[in-house]
Amino acid sequence: GSMLQAIQLEDLLFEREQANLPGTVDEHPNWRRRLSLNLEELVRDETVLAVIDKVKRLRRVQQL
Repeated sequence: GSMLQAIQLEDLLFEREQANLPGTVDEHPNWRRRLSLNLEELVRDETVLAVIDKVKRLRRVQQL
């Protein structure tokens, strides 16, 4: 298994809209869309912390 785990912030925050859509200029506000939480809120959010904890536990099980 890989030692690297990547999780899109949009997925972690259950964002409904994708931040950047390839090939769009005027149809989608690429690079201007804000996440629902700022960094300070993100590192304290109970849902975010629960997802990270779940990923850590699953990775431990996979390493056995």
